[in-house]
Amino acid sequence: MLHFNETIKIEDEVLSFAFNRIYTKSGEKFFVVVEKGRQFYQFDMNRDNSGRWKIIEPAPEWLKPIEEKVVELIARNL
Repeated sequence: MLHFNETIKIEDEVLSFAFNRIYTKSGEKFFVVVEKGRQFYQFDMNRDNSGRWKIIEPAPEWLKPIEEKVVELIARNL
């Protein structure tokens, strides 16, 4: 299992991410917890058919516009 933490700043807000890579029968995925404004949110990420990491629904709507930045955090740590 791979675990790493990353922090990014979006506009004036700091988001702290904790990534855990896990393996299941259907393949690898990331279980992600993000702290936003003293609240914690959880979501999963899988690879799509092209091998690109994607956020799996259900996920908070505010994550959609920053999905590419989250994918970059994974790329930096793999």
